[in-house]
Amino acid sequence: MIPIPELENIDAQAPNTSFFGHDYFVSATPLLADIELLLNFDRRPDDRPPLQVRMKVNYKGWKFP
Repeated sequence: MIPIPELENIDAQAPNTSFFGHDYFVSATPLLADIELLLNFDRRPDDRPPLQVRMKVNYKGWKFP
């Protein structure tokens, strides 16, 4: 993942268990719940469990456990 400081960067690579890594979003309940909180309730990453804060030098990002 190449973070962009001006955007809310969310790293969903860690829990990837699929062969190609492109179908994780349809098989992972935590990611689907996160997408729902964003789209239906306009919740920011700080207010969306189970995202974990991931601090970098020039930006604040989040990741899935």
